[in-house]
Amino acid sequence: FTVSGTTTGTIFLNSGVSLDYETKNTYTGFITGVDPFLGGTPFVESFVLNINDVDEIPVGISMLSSSGSISQSADVSSDVYLVGFTITDPDSTGNINIVDVSGPDASNFNISITDQASQAGFLYLKAGTVLNQSVKDTYSVNLLVKQSGTVDFTAATTFTLHVLDDPPTGITFTPTSTSILETYNFGGTNLKVADFVLLDA
Repeated sequence: FTVSGTTTGTIFLNSGVSLDYETKNTYTGFITGVDPFLGGTPFVESFVLNINDVDEIPVGISMLSSSGSISQSADVSSDVYLVGFTITDPDSTGNINIVDVSGPDASNFNISITDQASQAGFLYLKAGTVLNQSVKDTYSVNLLVKQSGTVDFTAATTFTLHVLDDPPTGITFTPTSTSILETYNFGGTNLKVADFVLLDA
């Protein structure tokens, strides 16, 4: 605070003071009065400035990772957990925030809010999503957050899911075995001993 005046005056809150109800909701100032001619014991009076809470909107949403991967043969009979996310809300107490998904692949994802108090949740790949790396090798989704009762989303982030091809499952040989005389004459030419096929789902 700054005080202007002597017998009468004004109390000012200094410019630049960071006002945040959640951090500090009152400021107390003290004014000391004394008569310079009569002397005596100074008296002190306090002045309290109350900071009123404002229902602030969420300003960010962050994920533990911005991308992930899944095998095309993964079990998708139920929703598949992908990543956790956290909402940044300066005034989270009592607020209900809404998270939604957008983008061309949004229909392949589900979200859940674990609880409004922690402002956290999870992103899932929706059950029944068809995974075929040769047809579609990435899925991308935007996570949007807004405060309940408002129209506009105020923060967003993006997650990309990469679909991985399955590793080979085996090799077949035709014939499965063969033999050759130890006296065989190569005549400078390689000898074919078998054909093989790589088994890849």
